[in-house]
Amino acid sequence: MKRLLLSLGVATLGATVGLMLVWGIGLLDWAMLMPLIAAFVSSQWTVAAVCGALIGLLALQLALPTPRRRRNGRRRRTRWVVTSLVVVVLVLILAIWFIPPLLADWDAGNTRPDAAERLSAVTASRQALLLAAGGLLAIVTLTFTWRRDVIAREGADLDRDANFTERYTEAIKQLGDGASAIRLGGVYALERIAKDSVRDRQTILDVLEAFIREQSPSTRPGGDLPTELQAAIVVLGRITRLSPPEHPLYLGFSSLYAGDLRRADFRDATLHQSVLIGAQLQGIDLRKAKLHGAKMQGAYLGDANLEGASFYRAVLSSADLRGSNLRSARLEEADLRAAQLDGADLTDADMTGALVTVDSLVGVTVSPGTKNPTDAHSGGVIDMQSLP
Repeated sequence: MKRLLLSLGVATLGATVGLMLVWGIGLLDWAMLMPLIAAFVSSQWTVAAVCGALIGLLALQLALPTPRRRRNGRRRRTRWVVTSLVVVVLVLILAIWFIPPLLADWDAGNTRPDAAERLSAVTASRQALLLAAGGLLAIVTLTFTWRRDVIAREGADLDRDANFTERYTEAIKQLGDGASAIRLGGVYALERIAKDSVRDRQTILDVLEAFIREQSPSTRPGGDLPTELQAAIVVLGRITRLSPPEHPLYLGFSSLYAGDLRRADFRDATLHQSVLIGAQLQGIDLRKAKLHGAKMQGAYLGDANLEGASFYRAVLSSADLRGSNLRSARLEEADLRAAQLDGADLTDADMTGALVTVDSLVGVTVSPGTKNPTDAHSGGVIDMQSLP
């Protein structure tokens, strides 16, 4: 709040001063003022005084010892800028003093104008040079301002990168700690970095992917996962929602038991023999994913995009697949007993050898390319084209 009030105060003061300057400039008689300025500059005492001051300042800058330490680099740059400005101003003053008389004599040629005409020509030349010097000064000022902003942005980017590197290194250390609580903090620290840095998201996904594979217990039908492993699964899904992974994830033989991966982006992911029992997978994108032999009993896959995914010999018994997109999915020999398939799109799905309960095929969408599954009760083939 204090910074906001201070900013408003400075802005108000700046606007007031600007209005006063505009009002004051409007009252000036420039037609009368410019000759006075030119006359002032034309005075040899003025030129001598200004040149002497600038030469003294230049000598002082050159006489000061040069800092050698790296931390004084900004001081060296400041000295260089001041010295350059002094030289430029000195050259401009000398040019304004010496060039106009030469131009006047050259323009007169062989004629000999009287002193008044020559003084008028010199004054007009000096006025033109003053205007040109003002324009040049404006261009130099804008250039220095632009360059300063570029350097400031580059410095801010470097500081931000250094901050991300430090935070990333600390989070990796936490992941390798022996205490569960510290590993949990490392997982959430990586999530925060992924939110702040788009460039580091894929690296963090790779780290979490490896962490889940290494920390996963052997594939088994159930059992609670460690807290940090559950958090890593959730965070992995949330990061994929921020932006799609740059390359497919590999979580084969991993335990994602009851993991929350709702609306995650797992396109082309490899999940062979993974445990997804009871997992929250509503709205997940598993297009062309590979889930051979995956254990997905009771998983929630409502409205999931499973187009082209391979569920060869996967166990999907009692899974919720209502409204899911299974177009061109491979479900050969999959276990779909008691699975809920209401409203699922099975266009061109290959269900050869899949065990399905007929009652679950209510309102499904099929096509001539849909391969017929096997009735889990009778063992006969279900004619998908004859479904109501």
